[in-house]
Amino acid sequence: MAHALRAEESIAVDGLLDEAAWERASPITSFVGIAPTEGFDPSGDTRVRVLVDDKKLYIGFECDFDEPTRVRGYYAAREDVNQDDQVGIYLDPFGDGRRTYILYINAVGVQQDFIVTLDGRFNGAWDAVFQSRGRIRDGGFDVELAIPFQSLRFPVGSDRPWRAMFTRKFAARDEKAAFPAVRQDLGPYLLQYAPLEGVKPQKSGIGLEFLPTVVLRTGQDRPSPDEELAWRAPGFPDTVDPSLGVKVQLTPSSTLDATVNPDFSQVEADPDFVDNNLRFALFLAERRPFFQEGAERFDSSLLYTRSVVDPLYGVKATGKEKALAFGVLHGLDERPARSFVGERPTPGFSEDDVADALALVS
Repeated sequence: MAHALRAEESIAVDGLLDEAAWERASPITSFVGIAPTEGFDPSGDTRVRVLVDDKKLYIGFECDFDEPTRVRGYYAAREDVNQDDQVGIYLDPFGDGRRTYILYINAVGVQQDFIVTLDGRFNGAWDAVFQSRGRIRDGGFDVELAIPFQSLRFPVGSDRPWRAMFTRKFAARDEKAAFPAVRQDLGPYLLQYAPLEGVKPQKSGIGLEFLPTVVLRTGQDRPSPDEELAWRAPGFPDTVDPSLGVKVQLTPSSTLDATVNPDFSQVEADPDFVDNNLRFALFLAERRPFFQEGAERFDSSLLYTRSVVDPLYGVKATGKEKALAFGVLHGLDERPARSFVGERPTPGFSEDDVADALALVS
């Protein structure tokens, strides 16, 4: 079991762990190796302390090495920490073993985060807003982070405690240690987390986010072969194409997303694929902001969100209230996708059917 101590003073996320609250908090020290094998003694001691206040969850790691070791920690792009010494935080706020937030931070504070559900759905495009700072010192490194409750979805008034797992990667030895001592033969790690007592947030704030974009473009056209080139007249959407996305946290455990004429040009490109002799439908990972929240609520066999190509508008409510998890989505697609598998076309979604068509998705 882990316990979060109430922080009475302000905590500065600077990697130093020098506030008095860190001294008062009981450290978690019983880390056990879980990879490449299980049950071994790690190559250094790890101490984790957890603090909480009305707005944030604070976690501090002190990581030592048994032998002199060069700490591997590099300032790099966000998410690029897999080759570094790093710590990990796995959080299941509902305590039901269905969904976990995973945060990794390397020795200098670079972040990586994603969501995994019990059925194996992986959402690597989820990006949490949280603070982290790492500090390399003699004999090891320290990591301090603060996670705003606005960045998480959690129940209010539940008697079930949060559940958590903490990990540490030893990059030089390619080892990984964890608390609690999870085992593969006992099932998914998500079901083996330790209770995290003392975390009972009552509110998360409005969690209001806006994502406005404006795409401007222009060009010259020649109305006829005999006429000169002329600049395109301003107008929507040929030269000015605005859009707006809004996210509102209705309750600490449920969210409303809305978008009008969204522009997804900021999303990374899909990898190349070969579509000859397909034995199954193509599945492309969903990275678009509007579809990220609560993505695990939409089973891919019920709604493959990538089949909604270019929505003119969309409204989505997702969350969990007590025992009920829900996901409701409605939108108007200006460019519905044709069937991906030519041998088994979906009725009404042949290439001719979707040409210049609109599709309502609910």
